[in-house]
Amino acid sequence: MTPTLTPEDAKAYITAHDNRVKLLDRMSAAMLRDVHRRALSAAGLVLVCGGPVSGDEFISAVVEIEYPEITDAREVYAQSVADTRLDAITEALQSLPLEARVPGHGHAGMSGLAKADLLALINDED
Repeated sequence: MTPTLTPEDAKAYITAHDNRVKLLDRMSAAMLRDVHRRALSAAGLVLVCGGPVSGDEFISAVVEIEYPEITDAREVYAQSVADTRLDAITEALQSLPLEARVPGHGHAGMSGLAKADLLALINDED
């Protein structure tokens, strides 16, 4: 991963990671052992002592080798989603009449509909 990773690239990396986990999850421990050996070899790593035993441990070990930047990709993508939501909320607030934006200004304050729209933007999930 590079420091200039775009949100689109991060999402693609995350999707590839998640698809790989789903694929590995369908394999037996014996198959995962072979996949793990190949992943170690491809990365130029050698297992000296111990190592994964259960299927879940093999899956975790394999994706850690194959997708070492998953944490960074998730951070980039999460920040882009948060920025997008903040922009949408700011835009929605700015589009409201002054009476709705400033509590106590005018007669009605923020209407129930405006509050519902704003809450829907805040709670909207990707």
